[in-house]
Amino acid sequence: MADRKERVLAMQELYEKIPDIRVALKLKILAQIRAEVGQDQPIQHVHAVHVGVNIPPRAATYEQ
Repeated sequence: MADRKERVLAMQELYEKIPDIRVALKLKILAQIRAEVGQDQPIQHVHAVHVGVNIPPRAATYEQ
């Protein structure tokens, strides 16, 4: 456990030293930190309400 924490802290320090222009390298380090921390499973999210365009129903005819 302590080794993992030390590795994550070392990667965090390395991440902070990288200039912002090196986005790809920063993303690789973040991915490695995420793998070290664990719980790398996507979370399923279910919407409570219908998601989509909220438009009124189409009229059958345009006559008044």
